[in-house]
Amino acid sequence: MEGARDIRPEEAAGAAEFVALMQRLKDRSGLSYRQLEEAAESRGEVLARSTVADVLRRSALPRPELLAAFVRACGDGDRVDAWLAARDAIAAAGPAAEPGGGDERPGAVARWWRRPARLAAVLAAALLMLAGGAWVLLGSDSSDPPDDAPPGAVSLPEVDPEDAPATGLSRIHPAGAAELCVTEGRERTGQYHAAIAAQGVCDDSRPPYTHLEPAGDGFHHIQWDHPAEGLACLTVLTADTPAIEDMLEPWNDCAAGGDRQRFLFEPVGESGEGRYRIRTVADGDCLGVAEDGGTRQGLEVMRQPCEDGAAHQEFLVEPVT
Repeated sequence: MEGARDIRPEEAAGAAEFVALMQRLKDRSGLSYRQLEEAAESRGEVLARSTVADVLRRSALPRPELLAAFVRACGDGDRVDAWLAARDAIAAAGPAAEPGGGDERPGAVARWWRRPARLAAVLAAALLMLAGGAWVLLGSDSSDPPDDAPPGAVSLPEVDPEDAPATGLSRIHPAGAAELCVTEGRERTGQYHAAIAAQGVCDDSRPPYTHLEPAGDGFHHIQWDHPAEGLACLTVLTADTPAIEDMLEPWNDCAAGGDRQRFLFEPVGESGEGRYRIRTVADGDCLGVAEDGGTRQGLEVMRQPCEDGAAHQEFLVEPVT
């Protein structure tokens, strides 16, 4: 694409400028979001138009595979390596690469933090994420093991594999508010500013996108996929974060939380209805909507003692095809 040669990704001073150059490349291509998606499909690549639109609205670096598909779809395929090298250089430089120093936007290196041991540390780290949308990246540390129940301490029902939900892209609807979905929200008191799971509007054009993925022994991970934040597994939080104890937070490390990141989908109602209680493997409790349910947006989805027949602890799982 000869006309794109004057777009030089290596000259971008930070993530915001890099995304602005991506927008220029799209404009220069003259293609719509739908046409970009189709151009990628013709090469056997995935480039959802809703994902591209979201990336270009944000000031965060896209994932490398998404960037490569985008550049090729825009007709600048012979310079994919240059775009990827520029992206990696900005990511490696971190917040110092941004004009004015520390960058607190989602996608900036400064926002990533380990799971701290006390609430004060949590709140201090959360101040770095006031821009919203930040997810938690956890590293493994032998001095900070997952506080799961001992193996064999929890008894969970056996589920016939034929009754388990389909894996892949899905929507999870609270049964008491079936027009809503389990999606990204915020803790309502304002004490905690990172993303947590809550019931909200179902919008296929906005991330995160929910995937059910096998997690061994018939259990599942509930994964969120975000074009800027990457993949994360919903994780039940424990007493070391009392402001949001029992809530679900997306962690980019899908091993750090152990059984607090694995769930059993226990069918309820008629077979094939797609209605489930979602049990936590760590302790056998159920996920439920706060305040015994309701149709208000923003109610947190959290761990609760199981109650037989409780509608606010039942969910409808809808595969997205």
